[in-house]
Amino acid sequence: MTKFEEEFKALTSWDWVNVDLIQQILTRFGNWHSDEEFQAEKDARKKEYEIHQDIYSKTSKKLNKAELEIANLKSQLQQQALPVVPDFIGKLINTFGAPEDGKYINYSASYLENQKELDWIDNHQKTWLTALLIGFTVEKPQLFYLRDELT
Repeated sequence: MTKFEEEFKALTSWDWVNVDLIQQILTRFGNWHSDEEFQAEKDARKKEYEIHQDIYSKTSKKLNKAELEIANLKSQLQQQALPVVPDFIGKLINTFGAPEDGKYINYSASYLENQKELDWIDNHQKTWLTALLIGFTVEKPQLFYLRDELT
């Protein structure tokens, strides 16, 4: 019981005081707190807020650093040259598509039709997987040959 409530209850023992009125006042203002209590609660909330601000600030700095690192890595990835694949492999990827989101594509379903492609894939697995994952460029056919005039 707060000091305020104790003082009000002491008043109820007097004959000239309206007990009903005091009960109404106590009911309405029974949760009254002193300024010191409010100040202490305010200080506690301010300290808690400052702690959360500090945590947020540190987390934000880490997040910004991580975002910069991700942007740097993406930049490095984009600077890498795409693998060069023969025209028939480019057509195969464009026809069947790439295995996005875990989708399985059975390229050997029509083995006799795609034997040339499957043999190339067996011999160039790293290039094949890189082409599927990040993209590719198609090998340009050599349209003319230079003769060696010196001989």
